[in-house]
Amino acid sequence: MQNLIFAEDQRWATVNDETLENVVYNKASAQQIAEAAPNLVHQATQPFFAVVDTSANGFGKIDKTYIICEHDKILSPTAQRNLIEKIGIGKSLTLNTGHVPNVEYPAALAQAILIA
Repeated sequence: MQNLIFAEDQRWATVNDETLENVVYNKASAQQIAEAAPNLVHQATQPFFAVVDTSANGFGKIDKTYIICEHDKILSPTAQRNLIEKIGIGKSLTLNTGHVPNVEYPAALAQAILIA
């Protein structure tokens, strides 16, 4: 959150190029960043503060697999594992990626999804 640049009305946020390269796409090549970055849009901030119901009657009924991104600098692996435990995810897989495995290692992500 400390790297976010908020709009004056706080409705969206973005990051600078350095944060994009070193935090968001920290395991991506320069070419991958150049191809992916133009597709980014401002991040709405409302979801950061929304209350989510993860009750046994709703979200709890769905079998879930979580893909842990081992080098994620936005949501640390420890935070990811705490989330898995807190919301009762039964299965997890780990990828040697940063926050955006679909950009950094798309084939590994596709394989993990198939396994899940």
